[in-house]
Amino acid sequence: MARTHPHREYWLITLAGEPAGITALEPHPGGDVEIRTFGLLPEHIGRGLGGHALTLAIGQAWATTPLQAETVHRVRLHTNSDDHPSALHNYRRRGLRVHHTETEDQAQPDSSPRP
Repeated sequence: MARTHPHREYWLITLAGEPAGITALEPHPGGDVEIRTFGLLPEHIGRGLGGHALTLAIGQAWATTPLQAETVHRVRLHTNSDDHPSALHNYRRRGLRVHHTETEDQAQPDSSPRP
């Protein structure tokens, strides 16, 4: 069964009136707003749009009404090694900082010799 997120907001990122990407913001109890999704369409990557688009997404997150709180206290964004190689640098340039890191062992394919 799919889990619904009734408070999640989806925002279309546009350039000259055309779709360029998307961001999804999800408020949480206690004043947190999470940027659940942030991404550009492939044809817009590497054109200098990411920094400006992320600045707008972060601004919108700070303006979102959090659950069970009067104001936003923290904006969160999760990243991983599958993100674009420039993503973490972009996040840091916009004032986000690393709060927690995890390392997961990737399952290795079985390379045992076959009969």
